Amino acid sequence: MSPFCGGLSSDTRGLDGFQRDVDPEPEIAIWEAMATAYQTFTEKRSLSLDAKKEAFGFLLMLSAGDEQHTLSSVTLKHLSRVDAQELLRLYLAAPQPVLYEKR
Repeated sequence: MSPFCGGLSSDTRGLDGFQRDVDPEPEIAIWEAMATAYQTFTEKRSLSLDAKKEAFGFLLMLSAGDEQHTLSSVTLKHLSRVDAQELLRLYLAAPQPVLYEKR
């Protein structure tokens, strides 16, 4: 099960929800930005499960509204303010193209 499906029992059920949207692209882009930020943030840190949950919850809050207001108003128990700023930076980062070498 993907950690980004909000507890769905399969990725297929998550995709089914997107397929029912009239214009799913913006929603998919948000979830992709959240997934990239989460993965980049957590992959090189030794975080507790509670810290990982807080990071994901913070990203979910960012996706739902004003990023700067969220940053200034969030109460953190397992992450530092610097961690939250880094998550915000990663979330807002422009997507990087995948480079490949033609053979």
